Amino acid sequence: MSSETYPEIRLMIYDLDQIVKVCQYGQQCLRGPLQNGISVLQRDKGIGLSIVINEDGNIEYVDYDDKVPDWCRSTAKKLINGKGCTILPGLIDAHTHSIFAGDRCFEFDLKSRGETYMRIHEQGGGIYFTVRETNKASYEVLLNKLKETVLNMIQCGTTSLEIKTGYGLNYESELKQLQVANDVKKQMSDQVDVVITFLAHAVPENMSSNDAVSDTLAMMQRIKEEHPSLHVDFIDVFCERGVYNVEQTRRILLTGQSIFNCKLTVHGEELSHTGISEWCDILGVHSVSHGEFIKEKGILSMSNACSTLVLCPNTVHILKINPPPCRSLIKANVPIAIGTDYCPNAMCYSMPMAMHFAVMKCGLTINEALVASTINSAYALSISDRLGSLETGKQGDLLMLNCNDFRHLIYQFGDSRSLIKHVFKKGNIVNS
Repeated sequence: MSSETYPEIRLMIYDLDQIVKVCQYGQQCLRGPLQNGISVLQRDKGIGLSIVINEDGNIEYVDYDDKVPDWCRSTAKKLINGKGCTILPGLIDAHTHSIFAGDRCFEFDLKSRGETYMRIHEQGGGIYFTVRETNKASYEVLLNKLKETVLNMIQCGTTSLEIKTGYGLNYESELKQLQVANDVKKQMSDQVDVVITFLAHAVPENMSSNDAVSDTLAMMQRIKEEHPSLHVDFIDVFCERGVYNVEQTRRILLTGQSIFNCKLTVHGEELSHTGISEWCDILGVHSVSHGEFIKEKGILSMSNACSTLVLCPNTVHILKINPPPCRSLIKANVPIAIGTDYCPNAMCYSMPMAMHFAVMKCGLTINEALVASTINSAYALSISDRLGSLETGKQGDLLMLNCNDFRHLIYQFGDSRSLIKHVFKKGNIVNS
């Protein structure tokens, strides 16, 4: 091969002790017993490992140093010695409510004294408090706050995330949140991938749930007609007792899908059993978040639809509730993903912390927690064709750890920022 035909190389990291590819056969998700099996390369007989990212930001090679062509090193714009370090895919946060204003630390205090989430909600706290504060906040305040939040997430290893609306409950405020999410997606595209979800989060105060359904449908239609360039990837509904029932949820999901031409996800079976998970295969619901109260019929429906259960371990911890039946879900071939559920109720930027709680409180193995935070979270967000594993042709989103074993990222809980040496987006360092 002549030098003129070599692809341009943006980054080469060499002499690594470990590379965690996660997948090696182009799988879009891992489920069942395969969720516990990850593809890992280790230093062998003194020979280290290399990963090479081309100028398009995609992976060119992942292999042992002596199997990577010499021209990669000689033409690379940036060379990094990885001795003693581990490379793994950038983490993918499949569930966040990260656009909001206001501080609910007082509510955390109330929970510590025995108040429940739903009692606080019914008394005008919880979501309603945040709605009032978010409605008062300007576009600029919300934009700057979201950017700060995303930067904190990147420092903790997140390279892709979902962002939900839902703290407006009226046209003006939901539109404002969608505009903020779309602008962050554009303005920070060199640092993070963003997936945008329109969420019907609660019934507005002084409105019946049936009226709220009609209001939400009209709101979505107006947004699409008046702001057709705004991007929406998913429609989501909080299906819960005292919020939206199954029939109301179905109506919002299907109408929203028709309006925005997007995929479906749902907050389901979190605080009580509603049965919404049993509609996954009929409606084509791509993922269900939470799932603490899911039953056997719902698990079967999710398995038939290959619908992902987005586990929110931080919320299990904060609300002191029993986790979803993760072993039953995995046995039934339901893919498990992980989200921080970052919101005023769960103020945690850190996917490694969520991974730790997934292991310690929800019964996942370390391998399963990594899969749930990479390829399966990518699948939950419909981006696993290009993200979530370290395979040739995929996007070069990487974490470089100051250790020779990726398990330290979950083991050393509460200190992930010092453990993460570099965060790469498309082969460029975005945090160091």
